[in-house]
Amino acid sequence: MRNSETVFVAPIEYYHTISEEYFSENQLYIFGPKLALLTRAPAAKIIVINDERFTDCVRKLFNYVWERTSRPITQKAS
Repeated sequence: MRNSETVFVAPIEYYHTISEEYFSENQLYIFGPKLALLTRAPAAKIIVINDERFTDCVRKLFNYVWERTSRPITQKAS
């Protein structure tokens, strides 16, 4: 999620923030040996790749980014 986001649907520990420069509205999903790429605008399009080589590559990139980013900072109401 973007550094500036303040709305969380899932528990906060599920999120890490990233600068606007690297953020994308498009989504990636990894499930088993499959990789799904999803875009919603201007028209929804989903591409599913059933190949462990691509899935492994994206999983490694995801882990690299996850390890170098942090959880969102929230302020508790007083």
